[in-house]
Amino acid sequence: FSETIMVVANAAANPRNNDNDGGGGGDDASPPVALAPVPLSSLPSVGVGPVIPLGGGGAVLTSQQVVTVAVRLRPSDEIKSALLKLAAHHSFSSCWIASVVGSLAHVRVRLASFSREHKLQEKGNDDASADQFLEENDNVEICSLVGTLSGNGKAHLHISCARHDGSMFGGHLMSGKVYTTAEIVLQGFSKQQPDGITFERKHDPATGFEELSVSPTCKAK
Repeated sequence: FSETIMVVANAAANPRNNDNDGGGGGDDASPPVALAPVPLSSLPSVGVGPVIPLGGGGAVLTSQQVVTVAVRLRPSDEIKSALLKLAAHHSFSSCWIASVVGSLAHVRVRLASFSREHKLQEKGNDDASADQFLEENDNVEICSLVGTLSGNGKAHLHISCARHDGSMFGGHLMSGKVYTTAEIVLQGFSKQQPDGITFERKHDPATGFEELSVSPTCKAK
């Protein structure tokens, strides 16, 4: 697949960007720091602020450099594995999907009624869990694909698709094969950055699933 990389400054670095109620960033909008693949260590500082831990297991960055990766997947590419490979290739400590548009020739999703009990059945290859999945083998349009990708090679992705008659379906993305194209924009923080956010997926005994764990990449200064 083809790929373009851009590193930009988070808009939070300049709070005046939010003062313009007429739309548009105005003259104060932060420009791109780089328009080509370059080592992050060579980029100038853009006023990186402290990482503020939250009691609920999250973290807030007052400002930071965000890595943006734009990709076009080609016919027959497997979309979920491609997303995981991109996150690993760019050494993201945390990554999220900014935008996806395209089409799929095949997609498999896990439905909303999937439970901890069904997860145990799935591990045991019990056919009783088969009705908790939906598989579409006709061409569909991707209407949305959202989620987070962690620094330890895992992801939580939800997709919604439209059939040829306009009917919709969606769920937890298990796999999908590109039909004509999938235009993807990823954003995140690199492990090379001195400050950032790390996403991990850790087992939560309350749900029985691996849930998102958010932490600062390093301690606040």
